[in-house]
Amino acid sequence: MTDLDTLRERVRRFTDSDRGKVLLRWLRYLVVGGVIMYLIYQLTQIGWGELWRSLPTTPYFYLTILVIYCTLPVAETAIYGRLWEMPKLDILSLMMRKRVLNADVVGYSGEFFLLAHARKRLSRPTRQIAGEIKDNLILSSVASITVAALILVSFLSFGWVALEELIGNATPGYIALGGLAFIMIIGLFVRFRKTLFTLGAGTLGYVLSIHFARFVVTSVVQVIQWWVVVPDAPFQAWATLLVILVALNRIPFIPSRDLVFAGVGIQASESLGVPVAVVAGMLLSRSVIDRVLNFALFTALSVKDGGEEIGVDDSSLTSMEEAADKEDATTEDALRSAGEVDPS
Repeated sequence: MTDLDTLRERVRRFTDSDRGKVLLRWLRYLVVGGVIMYLIYQLTQIGWGELWRSLPTTPYFYLTILVIYCTLPVAETAIYGRLWEMPKLDILSLMMRKRVLNADVVGYSGEFFLLAHARKRLSRPTRQIAGEIKDNLILSSVASITVAALILVSFLSFGWVALEELIGNATPGYIALGGLAFIMIIGLFVRFRKTLFTLGAGTLGYVLSIHFARFVVTSVVQVIQWWVVVPDAPFQAWATLLVILVALNRIPFIPSRDLVFAGVGIQASESLGVPVAVVAGMLLSRSVIDRVLNFALFTALSVKDGGEEIGVDDSSLTSMEEAADKEDATTEDALRSAGEVDPS
């Protein structure tokens, strides 16, 4: 075992311990609290009245929020609809709630919820179900990394990223973003080089293509969402914001990414030639609406299903651990990464 493997094992043991979990929880609270305080400061500088008057009024903005929100559960309904013998509407209901749990509770809670429900409804071994869920997670991460790297490389190549306006001397920024894209591509091969998949090659290709299309659609619709509010702004401004969003989504362990992005986006907007109050209104509206949708849909769908509990028993946990093949650190890390980096 190398020094890096030893360090990683020690960190993993600490984070899995009761003491580590408490420390990480409080660190999360501190980070989120700091982000919220910084946002309040920024919004106070803008002016609360100005912010209110700058909230998006075009219905297309809110339509794009719904499109982005539904992209992940609809895509995974197409995936699991091919894998499992379940009605599509039932799968969509599960995917909606899985999205909420992963976004607002803790990573993997959505996958454990899905495994617990699938075990009751499918006549197949639990380990096979867990393996299919694991494969979907890994392929989602592969697609996410690939699309992120393509966005960074293409936008940098065409000069669509306004780094000079943000940091003065653009050269270090181009080097940093280019390096990030390179690391993503290399990391993609290193991370998944030993991964063992449950699904066949044809199904793996289908799942990967669905996730790839999902990330492309989400990125395009995200730019459209900003553009319909300020159509006069240069494309370079929205391309730069998208690159910032992509970069933030690749940084692990960031809590409340939407709020962090709101803070960074508001700070960057003035340099990009976009009204600060308008950007603040867009980003905060999106964050609030996402949370309202999460609460409303999870509550409504749970009531519709008769208030089924989310509990996860020991056998579900064991099945996910076996499917991840804990002997293979690469696969386990892939699972961790896939659960952390889904901007949709």
